[in-house]
Amino acid sequence: RATSDSEIRADAAWQFRGGVPIRLVHRPSTAFTLKPTGFYLSGSTLDFQRGLAAIQEQIAAGQEPDTTAASREMITNFQAYGGGLNLALAQAAGSAFGVQLTVGGGLEHLRVQDWEDDAQVIASGLAGRFQSDLALTFDLNPVPLGFMLEYQFDATFGAGDLKSTQYFLHDLGLGLYINGMMNTVGLEAVVQLDLPQITAGAQLVYRSYF
Repeated sequence: RATSDSEIRADAAWQFRGGVPIRLVHRPSTAFTLKPTGFYLSGSTLDFQRGLAAIQEQIAAGQEPDTTAASREMITNFQAYGGGLNLALAQAAGSAFGVQLTVGGGLEHLRVQDWEDDAQVIASGLAGRFQSDLALTFDLNPVPLGFMLEYQFDATFGAGDLKSTQYFLHDLGLGLYINGMMNTVGLEAVVQLDLPQITAGAQLVYRSYF
């Protein structure tokens, strides 16, 4: 992951999401869906600059560089789980074009494990989230390829140890997908605006529907 202020960071995570769509309106070109959702997320962030800064502080204090302690400070582990409720309106324009608007919210429990001054620091708490999403899609029928342009706004408000945590994020995404009958595989490029910081990244996506 690269950011606008020259930070060098790497993220690795896995996530499980599930939901039960309830079709309130289902017509050939229009669908209105209520969807209770749940998720679990676990991952780590590797911040190379934090490790370098820790070594520089040790040298400035007249100590021998402790690479073990510095490497621990580079790693932040995080976990989150929770659920919520989404409302989605989808509208097709012919067989190729479509638009979907989604709004939703929910609660999640966050746990962040970090190291500072060679001591482990754990913060946890509840967070409320509001999310809205607008997606435009184009399918190359009958070729099983699809494109999606997406904008997402995400607001998070923390409580407990994370009561000072507030995020207001704007995500822009572009995806290319191979569509199958029950599965979708694709590549997504994402730009996240958390001004003044801008983060860019890419991810492989697999979705299964049953």
